[in-house]
Amino acid sequence: MPEESVLSKVLNAYPLAYQPTRSTHLGSAGGYSGARFWKLVTNRGPMCLRRWPPPHPDKQQLTWIHNVITHVATSGFRLIPSPVRTNTGETFCCFEQYLWELTPWLPGKANFWDQPGSQKLQAALSALAGFHQAAQLHLCQDVSPGILQRCKQLQGLIGGELDELDLSIRRHHGRWVRLADQGQQLVELVRSVASTTLVSLQACGAFRVPLQPCLRDVWHDHILFMGEEVSGMIDLGAMRMETVAVDIARLLGSLIADDQEAWKNGLEAYQAVRPLTEAEQIMVAAFDRSTVTLGGILWLQWVFVEGRQFENQQAIETRLERIITRLQFLARN
Repeated sequence: MPEESVLSKVLNAYPLAYQPTRSTHLGSAGGYSGARFWKLVTNRGPMCLRRWPPPHPDKQQLTWIHNVITHVATSGFRLIPSPVRTNTGETFCCFEQYLWELTPWLPGKANFWDQPGSQKLQAALSALAGFHQAAQLHLCQDVSPGILQRCKQLQGLIGGELDELDLSIRRHHGRWVRLADQGQQLVELVRSVASTTLVSLQACGAFRVPLQPCLRDVWHDHILFMGEEVSGMIDLGAMRMETVAVDIARLLGSLIADDQEAWKNGLEAYQAVRPLTEAEQIMVAAFDRSTVTLGGILWLQWVFVEGRQFENQQAIETRLERIITRLQFLARN
């Protein structure tokens, strides 16, 4: 079905004020989840139409995510886009086996790497803490599911999966030569740090900490700035019940890598809004270490085991280079 016809049928589910006078297809908008995006010009201002990729998230998960977003917005936190309700009161619609979501287009740019600064870093961590404060609608004490999952991943890699991946990279080296060269370097670095990373995670497996809705994929490209202030936090499809430590580690590691003074400043900014327990602080370090250790493995599996292809190869190579740099730092310290 032609794109115009699809959009028309999807947008018919929404009130008249949200019907666009102009639409621009943005493709994946630089992402890799399989989602597709359109920027719409409407009487209610610019809007973002997203087509979620099947099978993630499913209807139940997306309903839960939207319930969290609605609660957070009601609590006064305005930095995340709230879904527009359809004519029947739903927060998304279904068409051609896809889930579709309409939200306001948030202003600003994800430009921290191009224009870094301590004030912007503090603003990002303060905003994250503000989201965590507002999202405490579900709260329980338990072991972090992310810690358990990463322990299992590392045990598998140490137990032979890393050797299998290395073999697959060598066998399919010609599929993507530059990434294969990076992959072989990354695999050797992961070998050197995997055991100590696993020990740090296993130590955190004894902690029962508050679990609540967390973003889990809050990184550089998902934090928008206008000047020195955060103007938006986007792409919330990975939201799950987790410890806040996973979000803090993901965001700080993405923005400032291994700048220890900046880590200190970022954590102070976060804790000025939401203090961390000693266990949570230990878990931040463990999550960051495991993110560095595991961060490149999935990309290599996708390309050299599953044979997936990607539009923007240069962007993936740049991401792998950042991970390798952090792995080298981790191996030395």
